[in-house]
Amino acid sequence: MNTLPDGYVDYDQLHAEVTASFTPEQRKEYDDADADAETQIALAELVYQMRTSAGISQSELARRMGTRQPFISDIERGGRTPTVATLTKIARATGNRLTVSAVPV
Repeated sequence: MNTLPDGYVDYDQLHAEVTASFTPEQRKEYDDADADAETQIALAELVYQMRTSAGISQSELARRMGTRQPFISDIERGGRTPTVATLTKIARATGNRLTVSAVPV
């Protein structure tokens, strides 16, 4: 077992204590936010993968899409969630075709 230095808090223990105190409504809100964050990260990784597989820079992708490089950076770092229309433009600009699917949970 790891012993933490004085003044430090074990994150996992604190997290467990806080989430155990959630009402059902708070639990749903937390779970929904967690799912949204996972989706945002997955989309950021998808955009990065499409761009790097195409061998182009963020600036070049932005140029091909008619937008600016900071917009691409925001998406790739997870700071902005792209719309389906934006994902379609990114896919086309990187030589891909966007497909969407759902899988049972």
